[in-house]
Amino acid sequence: MTINFVEVHRQIQQAAGEAQREQARLRDEFNRAWETLQTWADRLPDLGRRVEQALRYNPSLRCARPGQEALTTRVPAPPAPTQGLLLAADGSNANPNHHDRIPFGLINIGLFGYDLGHHRPPQELIQSEVLLNQDLYDDLGTIGEERIALERDLRERRALLERLRDETVTPLVTLTDGPLELYRQPREDPEFHARFQDYLRVLTALAAQGVITAGYVDKPQADLVVRLLELALLDEDELAQAGQLRPLRGITDRALFGQLLQPGERSALFGLQSTTAERFRQAAQGQLELHFFYLNVGLAGQPKVVRVEIPHWVAVDTTAVTILHGVLLQQTQITPNRRYPYALIRAHELAVVTYQDRQAVAAMIEQEWLNQGVVVGEESEKQRAKQDLQSSSRRSAR
Repeated sequence: MTINFVEVHRQIQQAAGEAQREQARLRDEFNRAWETLQTWADRLPDLGRRVEQALRYNPSLRCARPGQEALTTRVPAPPAPTQGLLLAADGSNANPNHHDRIPFGLINIGLFGYDLGHHRPPQELIQSEVLLNQDLYDDLGTIGEERIALERDLRERRALLERLRDETVTPLVTLTDGPLELYRQPREDPEFHARFQDYLRVLTALAAQGVITAGYVDKPQADLVVRLLELALLDEDELAQAGQLRPLRGITDRALFGQLLQPGERSALFGLQSTTAERFRQAAQGQLELHFFYLNVGLAGQPKVVRVEIPHWVAVDTTAVTILHGVLLQQTQITPNRRYPYALIRAHELAVVTYQDRQAVAAMIEQEWLNQGVVVGEESEKQRAKQDLQSSSRRSAR
């Protein structure tokens, strides 16, 4: 036995008591958030001024910005489009491990094309790149998990752009898993800055082509709209502490819109306020500014609220937002037990890198090194012990 279950059980009992008290507190705070949402639903200019006031004191404030629609807006489900192309991209990666005989990284991108008019069969494409030698280093030293994740996100968008360059069907809709906003690396990191500029160029090219671009956030934990409501609750002299005073801490947007939205409905469009989002706003004459809405893709009595991030050129196009709304609902109904866009499910299946895949690539690299007379290093004792333990566990499970 490798876990002290007696000690773990004691801690779980203690945490359960704390969780019970926390749930009671959150019920009270949720009611307060709900009342504030209703009270301020149409006071959009007042909320906008409060955001600007708070930003003077706290430029790094992160929250929603009110748009043109009332906070309690409920847009019903539109019909699904009968023509066009949905292209979904997802990425997976294997990170370099200095314990290996030959450290390497791997980025795998899966693309899945879905004809919205069913005029042609689904399209599948996999792009794989192995990172070796100098690819594993930058000006700060050996690249890590965050840098590879950033590279993966960028390559997902590049793959979408490359695939759509010569596409003539309309509308064109692209979908990626997770937010459009990038905040994986420190802003002062020069490598992040270079990749971020590449990312903005890709988005600008998609804007020029009129592509309806979106990022899909499943089970969002953000409290962007709740933070906006908190600004409404603060007194004028408390706005200097915006972002620090959290009267609704613990309440999520998902909970709030899970009560507001009926199945198939979307929320109002909001702007995204953050230091990273500000850099999107300053690019391409504001065309890349980030917006979002919440969408209930669940069933009656079983809400499932997701967040959908879109750039400015999509947000200001009512027809584009309606098309996206319809596409997402149609996609999440293909596999009703999942309630997740079918095209993203397929893109993920194409992109995933399994443990066996990683081992196969490692063996290919080692064999080629030996074929060409390149010296192969030794794996660490720690890595060897982990492999022995994994082998033992697999034998025991048979």
